[in-house]
Amino acid sequence: MHSRNKDINPYPYYSSYTACLLTDHLGSVDLITDRYGNVVDSMSFDAWGNRRNYNNWQQKDNAVHLIDRGFTMHQHLDSFSLI
Repeated sequence: MHSRNKDINPYPYYSSYTACLLTDHLGSVDLITDRYGNVVDSMSFDAWGNRRNYNNWQQKDNAVHLIDRGFTMHQHLDSFSLI
């Protein structure tokens, strides 16, 4: 596992939020943890790089995500279904 620190703010009532992005060998984000190591979000991707549910592999809805990066650390534009 690889990690990258990134400032994201899933909690708007805090002024800043530091999280750690844990990636696989391709650079795809697997887990997002807070500064204490607690898992904030887990990610999984299908063969085309689309986000899917980590537990059951069903397509994820286009809800707001903590980061705009995903498969191989590419930017995801979920509202347009673009990677």
